[in-house]
Amino acid sequence: MRLLRLSEVPIDPKDRVHRHGRLGALAAWLAGFGAVAAMFYFASQWGAKPLYFFGTLTLLFVLLMRRFVTARFHPSNWLVRERIQTPDPAHPGVSQTQYLRHVELELAGDVAPLAAALQAERIHKAPLQEHWYGSSSTLYEDYPLSMTPPSLRIRWDVVPGASQFLKFLGSQIRIGDAVTLTSDFTNVQSLSVGEQQKKLRELATRGQTITAVYIARRLYGCGLAEAKTMVEGLVGGSREPRP
Repeated sequence: MRLLRLSEVPIDPKDRVHRHGRLGALAAWLAGFGAVAAMFYFASQWGAKPLYFFGTLTLLFVLLMRRFVTARFHPSNWLVRERIQTPDPAHPGVSQTQYLRHVELELAGDVAPLAAALQAERIHKAPLQEHWYGSSSTLYEDYPLSMTPPSLRIRWDVVPGASQFLKFLGSQIRIGDAVTLTSDFTNVQSLSVGEQQKKLRELATRGQTITAVYIARRLYGCGLAEAKTMVEGLVGGSREPRP
């Protein structure tokens, strides 16, 4: 089994398509351009040269974020509510709370090929692409799909919402009642090493690699590169690295 790229997926006009919300991303992008225009305007009116510098930096940032906006206008054929608490890397000693929404599907048949394909996708290195500002990778290290056979969990932050998706599926399969889960990643230092690394793997597979690396550094006193290698090894399915 191989996961298909967007260009390889045939999409019929009658297909039901779910995608990321466009309005918020577009509004934020336009707001960035508005901020740039305001900086250049006031710089010219007041003679404030530092505003030219900050305006240029903001413009470069907005241009670099272009793909973040345009990607949301591409179609993609690709209920559990969860409250999670994690340490805040920007404020040591402070925790942050996130609310996630997942759709969990219990699959029938042999799910091993799908699980293997998802795992291969995680460890696959994206090719570099050449741009006017240099080379960059198309890999965002965001993995909205996770699998604990026979269940496939999809982090749902696209439109139409999860309720509409489940309503559509309701005519084909049985839909269970929604459940609410709470996960706490703030007190992992009291766990065994095996349980700690299980928590780190779980965080990374949620797409929260930065938080996982931060916790690994705090737990084991290792450097950034060592902690990143440890987390990548856990997610990549290799033998659990020991601190």
